Amino acid sequence: MNDPATINTDDILLYKLQKYLPWFYVSIDTVSLIIHSIIAIFSYIFYGSIIVLLIKNRKNKLFGTFFYYCVILNGFVNIFFHLDNFFTSVLLSYEPFLEKVAPTEPNYWYAPLYYIGFFFTHFLYYNIFIISVNRMVMLTWPLKVNHIFENKKKLFTIFGILIAGIPHLYLLVTPAYFSISSSIYTNNKNVGKFINVMWNGVEELPLKITAINCGIFTIATFLVNLFNIYLLMKKGHKKIKVVVVVIVHYVNKNKQPQRTVHSSAVGESSLP
Repeated sequence: MNDPATINTDDILLYKLQKYLPWFYVSIDTVSLIIHSIIAIFSYIFYGSIIVLLIKNRKNKLFGTFFYYCVILNGFVNIFFHLDNFFTSVLLSYEPFLEKVAPTEPNYWYAPLYYIGFFFTHFLYYNIFIISVNRMVMLTWPLKVNHIFENKKKLFTIFGILIAGIPHLYLLVTPAYFSISSSIYTNNKNVGKFINVMWNGVEELPLKITAINCGIFTIATFLVNLFNIYLLMKKGHKKIKVVVVVIVHYVNKNKQPQRTVHSSAVGESSLP
């Protein structure tokens, strides 16, 4: 491992900017916080508007479907996930906030907060996969959508909660805490981390489980969406063929009487 004192920092972008804008890196945490906050505010407004719109129209046959139910659920989970990440990750790079919350001793009271972040992550991947499967069934067996999805909304939700919640239940019995660290890559400024105390030998277990679980859902969702694109293109080609056949039939139908009239005219002119 390289000694931090011997690491060349000339190629680090922030250090280059600091040479020309001395004030830039000093307030980079504030700038970052402002940017994240602006994005969050607009995101919450958009998500909230969509959720309210869908809930108001839930009695509508279209907006009351399983697809829009999952969209509403996805919106709620996304908002809560972002709030959790904002307070346990983004704000930890903002020193005024960091000084108030860190460092702390490992505590079991922080365990649910640490656990919930993994839960939201897994549930979002699961929910997006289910939305893709729902679209696939709609394209392949439209008459079976109600039987498979519409009457089993609660069942799919409970199943998603179990898939997202069970893999990391052990985190509820591992203490978590806020720590402070600094390095040459942060210009020796304090940054915070929200971590937990794992058992010896399995320190990377949470990340490994997340990588496997989310990796499986990512690949599965990608494959299902590829199949959905194929089905849409196939249906599009069929529609194009139908349109071409209709046009040809229409043209031939309009031409046929003209030939008949022409033949009759010729026949009449040949009579004595």
